[in-house]
Amino acid sequence: MFLESKLHFHRNHPEFNGLFEYEEYISLKTINDPNEGYEAIMDLMNLQDQIDSFQKLIFSHFQNGTNNECRISALVPLVQESYGIYKFITSMLRAMHTTTGDDEALEPLRSRYDAQHHRL
Repeated sequence: MFLESKLHFHRNHPEFNGLFEYEEYISLKTINDPNEGYEAIMDLMNLQDQIDSFQKLIFSHFQNGTNNECRISALVPLVQESYGIYKFITSMLRAMHTTTGDDEALEPLRSRYDAQHHRL
């Protein structure tokens, strides 16, 4: 499910590289429409939720008395990707607050951001 979500995300957002670097994204795509930025953040948050679900699935298959190295190795790219998404969302939310100045309109994103932050 996670890999399908990731492929779907990148098909819909080809301007994102695999590391979700904010500076590169801004240089490739100028977003003047706050709705487009809002949608991009929502899609990233959906992908972040998929990463969270997948890591929980991996942890649920850890076994006592075994090495679990293969399972642990599956977590490393998830942590890297999740961190990249988290940094990007943080930068994008700050930019949207600066640009729009509309705290009320951004409240749903902020609430979801806070919830994801606490889960990470």
